[in-house]
Amino acid sequence: MENYSLLMGAAAVMKMAVEMAAVSMEKPSGALPRPAGAGTDSCPPHLGFAMAAARKNMNKELPELFAMLKSAEILIKKEHQVLMVNKTTSFKKQGKSKGKFKKGGKKAATPPMKPKNGPKPDAECYYCKEKGHWKRNCSKYLADLKSGLVKKKKEGMEHWTAVKNILKYLKRTKDMFLCYGGDQELVVTSYTDASWNTDPDDSKSQSGYVFILNGAAVSWASSKQCTVAKSSTESEYIAASEASSEAVWMKRFIVELGVVPSALDPLVIYCDNMGAIANAQEPRSHKRLKHIKLRYHSIREYIEDGEVKICKVHTDLNVADPLTKALPRAKHDQHQNAMGVRYLTM
Repeated sequence: MENYSLLMGAAAVMKMAVEMAAVSMEKPSGALPRPAGAGTDSCPPHLGFAMAAARKNMNKELPELFAMLKSAEILIKKEHQVLMVNKTTSFKKQGKSKGKFKKGGKKAATPPMKPKNGPKPDAECYYCKEKGHWKRNCSKYLADLKSGLVKKKKEGMEHWTAVKNILKYLKRTKDMFLCYGGDQELVVTSYTDASWNTDPDDSKSQSGYVFILNGAAVSWASSKQCTVAKSSTESEYIAASEASSEAVWMKRFIVELGVVPSALDPLVIYCDNMGAIANAQEPRSHKRLKHIKLRYHSIREYIEDGEVKICKVHTDLNVADPLTKALPRAKHDQHQNAMGVRYLTM
C-alpha cells in the first residue's frame, strides 16, 4: 500500500508538472499559480517542492522545473526501490526478472525451449526393425501390446531371483580360469545349440556355439537369432549355419598358423537335433525350409566343399547347452568343466 501511494503521488507530480509547464509557457514572467486540489495538510512529503514553489510565488523556467522533478523521481526510486517503466502503467520491484522488456514496455518473446532428445533418424526400432523411432513409441508394438499378442515385461521376483543367481555365479567362479592343455592332439571341435522361442516379446530363439582347442574354449557366442523360427528344428538349423561360418573362418586361420596338424581336415560341428543335421546335409530344398533366408543355407555349401562336417551328439553332452538356456547346477558345472573353466592348480 505504501509503494502504491508513492506511485500515485509520483503520477500526481507529473500531472502538476505538465500544468505548471503549460501555465509558465502562457505567462513566462508571471507567478506560478497554485494547482487545483493541492491541499496543505494532506499533501505527501515528496510534493513539498511543488507546494513551496506555489506558496512563495516563485518564477521557474521549464528546464529548471523538470530538473526538480527528475531529482524527486531519483529520490523515490532510491528510498522505496520502485522501478518505473516509461510509457506503461505497470511497475515492478527491483530484482531478477524472468522476461526481458523491449523499448515501449512490451515484453520480449521468450525463446522457444529446446526439444528433448528423441530418436535419431537412423535409430532402429528393436521390435519392427524400422528406423526413425524407438520400441516404446512403435505403432506396431503398441498395437500388438493392446491386442494381447505381446506382454509388457514388468520387474518382479523372477527378475530379482535371476540377478541374485548371476551374482552368486560370479562370486563362486571368481577364482576360475580358462586352463589349456591335457589333449594329446591339437584338434578343433565345435558344439552348437539353440533354444526355441525364448523371447516372449518377439518369439525369437537363442543361438549358441563354442569351439574347443587343447582342452579349453577358444571361441564362443550366445546371441538372439535375427528371424523368427517356426520350429525347434529351424532354430537349430539357423544356429548350425552361424556356427559353420565361424568354423570356416577359424579353419583358414589355423591353416595359416601351421601349428595344428589336423587343420586341413573338415572341422567337426556337433549338433543334438537330427532334423537340423538332415537339412544341412540335404542338397535339395524342402518345402518346410522355403521361407528360410538363403544366407542360412551356406552350411550346405561348406559341407559339400569339405570345409565342415556336422555330426550328432547327445543333448546331455552338448557343451553349448549353457549358452542358450538355464541349466541345473550339476549339468552346468559339467559343461563348464568341458569348456576348460577350472580352478588353477599348480
